[in-house]
Amino acid sequence: MDDAFLPFPRTTRRRRSSAPVRIEVGARSCWGYGRGLAPLLDEIGSPRMWCPFKKTLTFPVDRCDDLLALLEHRHGRVVELTAVA
Repeated sequence: MDDAFLPFPRTTRRRRSSAPVRIEVGARSCWGYGRGLAPLLDEIGSPRMWCPFKKTLTFPVDRCDDLLALLEHRHGRVVELTAVA
């Protein structure tokens, strides 16, 4: 069906994952491994970028606690936190 004939705007589906998330915490950055982290980082207003070396999302260490609270409390996901030297 074409969008011109829909009486309402087409919405995108959200995928909610219950898979565990692994977060590595460094000196200034965190690296998140798991599905669905990008929209959650956008929701809390955290800057993010793709790390070409680790092939994952990178975000500031000062926003890690906000992401942990969102993942564990609201979404009920298991989070494994690892300190990286």
